[in-house]
Amino acid sequence: MVPVVQSSSPLSSLAAAAFGGVTLYGALTGRRAYAWLLTGLTFEMILLDKLEHPSHAITAFAATRALEVASGAGACIIVSTLSTLTARRRWPGARVPSAERIGWHPHALRHAAQGALALAFLPLLGALFGIRDLAQGAISIMAVMFVPVSSLGASGLGPVSRKLKQRVAGCLAGAALAAGVLFAAHGAPAVLILGTALGVLVGRHIENGAHPHVYVGTQFTLAILVTLVPDSYADAAISPALDRLYGILAGLALLEPVLVAWHLIAPSARLHSSPGTGGGSGDGE
Repeated sequence: MVPVVQSSSPLSSLAAAAFGGVTLYGALTGRRAYAWLLTGLTFEMILLDKLEHPSHAITAFAATRALEVASGAGACIIVSTLSTLTARRRWPGARVPSAERIGWHPHALRHAAQGALALAFLPLLGALFGIRDLAQGAISIMAVMFVPVSSLGASGLGPVSRKLKQRVAGCLAGAALAAGVLFAAHGAPAVLILGTALGVLVGRHIENGAHPHVYVGTQFTLAILVTLVPDSYADAAISPALDRLYGILAGLALLEPVLVAWHLIAPSARLHSSPGTGGGSGDGE
């Protein structure tokens, strides 16, 4: 689809909104919520990367994305298998109940439409202001909007705003620590890998805590990863991490006005709508 729309900003915005909105709705209401979310994220990443780098081949980026996901999933399977055979036998974890399909849900549809509207502005934002790595902005929008349907009610402004604040706090804290590690490493891969492992350990510990700020840990971990895992350890630098951070903040700065405007423009819908019901989906990235 990208070669068809890439030469037109309106068509690019329409594609970003349509595909992002559909997959976000699927993530909010479907049993395989994370698969829906990753489908939408990957589409937005490829579209926005192509708009930012018109000379890059789409197939190469798509293949790289597939390899990255496969390598990450493979690493998780290896570690999970080793853990199951060793540590989990001594410290078993609680089983997570299977997700249920929610089906049609008007609040989820409204919520997905808000996310789609924010995604529609990203190509225009990139064209007007030349902000780099706006794919991180799309990831941020979809991840922050990925909340349990049961928490939406007639307006998702409250739960999304709380999640947005935690994403900003976690990103800034993780980026600050990662920047210190990056400068201390002076390009040494061993130090960067050790700093990555320790940062992920801290972030995951926060994420697994019994407190209402677990999402700070998720974003702390992601900031560590986008800063300390370069495309090449032989060419580690702070500038790509800063571009990613700017993209994240641009996406969040774009989303909040959309939510506030929608909240203020449609007060009658909030007054006559009942609170959301259903199982809901878990938090995403």
